[in-house]
Amino acid sequence: MIKEGKIGVQEAVCLVTITMGNQIFFTAPTIVTQHVGTAGWYMTIISGIVAIISFTFIYLLLKRFPGKGIIEVFDITFGRKLGFVISFTYALSCLVAPSVLLREFSEVLKVFILPLTPISVIIGAVIIAGIVAAYLGLESIARISKFIAYIFLVGYVAVLLLARNEYDFSNLFPIWGYGIGTTIKEGITRSSVFSEIILVAIFAGSLQGTKHIKKIGYISLILSCLIISGGLFCLTLVFPYPVLQEMTSPIYTLARAIKYGVFVQRMDPLFIFLWNITTIISISVLFYTSVRIFCAILRLEDKRPIIMPLGVVVFSMTMTIVDITDVIEIYIELLRVYALGLFYAVPIIALITAIIRKKKGAEINA
Repeated sequence: MIKEGKIGVQEAVCLVTITMGNQIFFTAPTIVTQHVGTAGWYMTIISGIVAIISFTFIYLLLKRFPGKGIIEVFDITFGRKLGFVISFTYALSCLVAPSVLLREFSEVLKVFILPLTPISVIIGAVIIAGIVAAYLGLESIARISKFIAYIFLVGYVAVLLLARNEYDFSNLFPIWGYGIGTTIKEGITRSSVFSEIILVAIFAGSLQGTKHIKKIGYISLILSCLIISGGLFCLTLVFPYPVLQEMTSPIYTLARAIKYGVFVQRMDPLFIFLWNITTIISISVLFYTSVRIFCAILRLEDKRPIIMPLGVVVFSMTMTIVDITDVIEIYIELLRVYALGLFYAVPIIALITAIIRKKKGAEINA
């Protein structure tokens, strides 16, 4: 098993929150608006509540096996063969997720910022950053996340506040969107937007005790929910929902619309900085997670031999995706439905199985 060291509560919260909250910068507001209209901001709160309930079961599972990550727990609970299949599926998911995110990021970047740059160059540059991060390890990624998190939060809130002159509260109506029933249904289904909370369970062995796992999970979910819901609320105030559901990157458009006299306008450079840094961190975290899982299921103590091959796999998968339309209509929608069962239902089944089979880890001092 590879040695990852220990990371603190703040580092873990920043890492997980950036990975989940970064979605507000892309097509997530557009997709949500297409499904529920003006109700997207409080639909996200419903999704957050469902995710918190689901994480409670994940925490109860980890509590039974102190000091172990969820991959090790699957082996103990389901047995080596079935545990291998489930863990392998997790690893593949952690390869597909950064590929989809990277393609989405590259397409949006090419449209707005670098129209003449070959998309393979953009993708290759980000993958190199992810490979370097994987070599540096979890501790380094977590510490960089902690440093960037404060800048991200201040910059993000600044962009939303500076856009207040564009707010029109009449855009919030009809307040129920496409109907309260649709909103609740979509809120439950799209709770998988917070599926990256599984990172807390995967890296549980690198966290400082079960109590810290609980704290990290709940704080990360609450912060991410506020970031995404707050962003959707402000976007709804600025753009009528028929317009919002046609945008590629609403937050970028919002940043470009900010104008205070002659000297304060075009805040998109601030957005681009936040967008690039947080996206690279998110992709690096997901890529490193796949490396970590493959090392666990293959019983490898050295991660270095598989980092480059997996980097090539991610590059190939990213280039396979045709365009942003494929990302929105196929990959993101499939991942959302797929993640709901894989990252929420499977741990609950594992908890029930562990209780029935009376599987339980040894108590340790944490």
